[in-house]
Amino acid sequence: MKTLLTSLGSTTTRRSALFSTALLAASVFFPGQASADNINVTMPTVPRINSYVPDRVAGGETLLMNHTGDVNLGSMSSLEFKATNGRTLSAPITRLTSTLYRVNVPVGAITGVTTLVSPSGDRRDQPAITIVAPTLRARGISVINLTQFRVDSVKKGATELLPAGQFIPAREARFVTHNFSTEPNIALDVRYVYLPPSPPPGVLTLGEAPVPVLNERILASLPRPTTSGPVTALNTPTRRELELEDLSGFDLMGAVSGAQGHWRIIQGDRKRSMILQGLGNSGTMTLKDTFLSGNSLSRQFNVTFFMAATNPDEISMVVRDPSTNAQVGQTVRIPIPFDVFSTDTLGFFNRTEDDQRDNDFGTQIRGQNPNVSPPLLVRRVILN
Repeated sequence: MKTLLTSLGSTTTRRSALFSTALLAASVFFPGQASADNINVTMPTVPRINSYVPDRVAGGETLLMNHTGDVNLGSMSSLEFKATNGRTLSAPITRLTSTLYRVNVPVGAITGVTTLVSPSGDRRDQPAITIVAPTLRARGISVINLTQFRVDSVKKGATELLPAGQFIPAREARFVTHNFSTEPNIALDVRYVYLPPSPPPGVLTLGEAPVPVLNERILASLPRPTTSGPVTALNTPTRRELELEDLSGFDLMGAVSGAQGHWRIIQGDRKRSMILQGLGNSGTMTLKDTFLSGNSLSRQFNVTFFMAATNPDEISMVVRDPSTNAQVGQTVRIPIPFDVFSTDTLGFFNRTEDDQRDNDFGTQIRGQNPNVSPPLLVRRVILN
């Protein structure tokens, strides 16, 4: 996972798609009427903004917009702001996710409703945005949750920064208050929660399983001032954006930021282990087999993780021979909360008939993360 804190002028371009206007034609018949009346209902082609992050901004600042999925979403062209003398000011927007946009508020904009415009020229009025003087702008952090999990807590020490009852859905943003002038260095504890998809209507469940959680500690600091002297309100930014990007397979398997993730391999009375190391979703896996004599045999393999962002309840791990790049054994499937898995083959470890007799944990090779649960990710970032 890559966690970024960026200045308010930065932009990130995400994949986008175009969509077109849809028309719904309905025919209404009345008794004795020979022909039908055609009623054309225009379906919305522009999404509805749910909330602004933050809820008040000054001209020249960056604004985030959470929006609903009531249309087939795509790239929007611009957002129009009210200005004095009945004028409007238009600003291009960037699509961050399927439910999140970013825009730079033009200088000269005033408080009032905004209008979202599609590339084809379709328009939709949006809730009013509050424009304030620079001295009254919001102070804190716009937390952008680009991960595949919901954020239900952002704490500074024992203090919860999210308002009571609020959370940050996957692919959306929220604002938390912080004064960088008095505290340029900050440690945030972020808690991610996985919510399994709801079953289809009429499908019965056997009760809710525990909801797995994952914690991350973000150690953030401001860059050194460009001028000499202490950090003050005059040379300190009032707001920053914190981007929480997708959690990678190595993050979830305990190999955080290139560190090693240690696993026990339970297979009968054998003494075996697995060490994972890598960044993102590609890296290495070292398997070690220790014998009764004290001698050991180690082999290293390449490993790649695959995750489905829309349904992140399982990781697929593919093991490959480093010399030939050929897959070794079966694809290993690791279900959430990513602390245990079972397989018939793992590198040069293979299930045998003895395992069926001796393995108290079943007839398969079993990997088990010995770390405390939930795991803790730690990141150090610079607010640049």
